[in-house]
Amino acid sequence: MEKHKIINILKFIGYLIGVIHYASRFSTKSISIAIGTILLILGYSLLTIYSGLQIKEQDHKFDYFKVAGFVFLFLFFFGSFFFPITYNVQYYDYFAAIGYFLLLSAFSKNKYVDSPDYGYFFMMLYYVAAAHHIIGKTDIENIALLFGRSSLALSFFLRITY
Repeated sequence: MEKHKIINILKFIGYLIGVIHYASRFSTKSISIAIGTILLILGYSLLTIYSGLQIKEQDHKFDYFKVAGFVFLFLFFFGSFFFPITYNVQYYDYFAAIGYFLLLSAFSKNKYVDSPDYGYFFMMLYYVAAAHHIIGKTDIENIALLFGRSSLALSFFLRITY
């Protein structure tokens, strides 16, 4: 199997678990938390679709799914430092905000960030730290989330070394 297919399968699994996890936790008790959860669901859903399409064919005509997913997730992680759109901000959320910013910069053909590998590196750091944060929790939801975050960390590692 080709390496890019393995990377996209790992991303598909990780993003799909993210969609299921955040959709199952959706609540309208707080409008700001609901907005944050919607940003996460939209971002992970678009990246799940993109990864699924990339498994079948390696084509750049679907890149708008990827960029739109990055935008929604950047808005969530960057916005979480200024607005109450999440229950709590973790130290590793900085990695995600920086990573998505660098990925968006690389895909916008920014002359200062010429490679998405910098963004992928920060995303790998984010998912490793986020997975480490839930190690030891034994309920099925956290075990699934650990698997999803680990598969995303591995996919970003493979993407960087590809």
